[in-house]
Amino acid sequence: MRNWALIFSLGSFLLPNNSGAWGFEPHRRINQHACHILPSPLYGFYKTHLSYMMQHATDADMRRYVDTLEAGKHFIDVEHYGFIVDSIPTDYLKAEKQFGKSHLQNEGNLPWNIIRCVYGLKKAFSEGQIHYILRVSADLGHYVADAHVPLHTTENYNGQLSGQKGIHGLWETRIPDLFMDTLLVPLQPMAFRENWVGDIWNTIKNSHQLVPLVLARELETRSSIPENQWYGFEQRKNKVEKTYSQTYVNTYYTLLDGMVEAQFVSSSQLLADLIFTAWVMAGEPDLSQLNAIDTNAQNPNSSNIPHEDLNCDH
Repeated sequence: MRNWALIFSLGSFLLPNNSGAWGFEPHRRINQHACHILPSPLYGFYKTHLSYMMQHATDADMRRYVDTLEAGKHFIDVEHYGFIVDSIPTDYLKAEKQFGKSHLQNEGNLPWNIIRCVYGLKKAFSEGQIHYILRVSADLGHYVADAHVPLHTTENYNGQLSGQKGIHGLWETRIPDLFMDTLLVPLQPMAFRENWVGDIWNTIKNSHQLVPLVLARELETRSSIPENQWYGFEQRKNKVEKTYSQTYVNTYYTLLDGMVEAQFVSSSQLLADLIFTAWVMAGEPDLSQLNAIDTNAQNPNSSNIPHEDLNCDH
């Protein structure tokens, strides 16, 4: 079980601006890039509401402060499901029967949550519910991005089991700061994903396989830099915070050899594909008449969608 409060409290020491996920700005950028690579007519709809997709990309993190069930939606500790991703039931109800509801909540239910979001988006598309289309789309982007963070798939999520506390924010917040403004997301052919549930689980599997490398490269970074050069101080708004030095961040970034960029790009691509897939499953409804609706009139929360509407027993 994760102690997310620990990650939050470390924010003032080693993890500035880290919410326990990619970091606020990377989440916004991932949603932004996904909207830009969607095909027509989805592109026109999401371009119109691009600011919404970016502004609400981190709502799921904010809900963790008020919803005790939210935290488990952001991770899965694969080690607590038998270590082998392929052996975990992809269907939530089967997993619940095998492991129990409390286990799924305590040890994480990220992949099943993504699946529920896709079905929720399909329903929103089918019914022309623009507010839910946008809300679930923004949340879906957040969870898909989390699934691409290796440390969201392991019990050693912040290096606390290997003497590497602080690695979570280093990997997913400080490293993206180095490339977000210049990263070009290549346009891949958009296609309906027949096995989209399997693709979600393969994402979890691939991310988990990167965990040893994430940890090993950070240890290499430590050994290559004198200890007195590991940390520095940065001015952030009205506070001076202790954080990893730029030398440390740059060295770790180089040793990771493009891993974070690859996961960042893959997040955007999978999000775009899942939005497209949900739209196709909904019958490719015409969204053009929805563009004129004032999305600021309401701000519904995707967690208000009845659970049965997001269930994956379809």
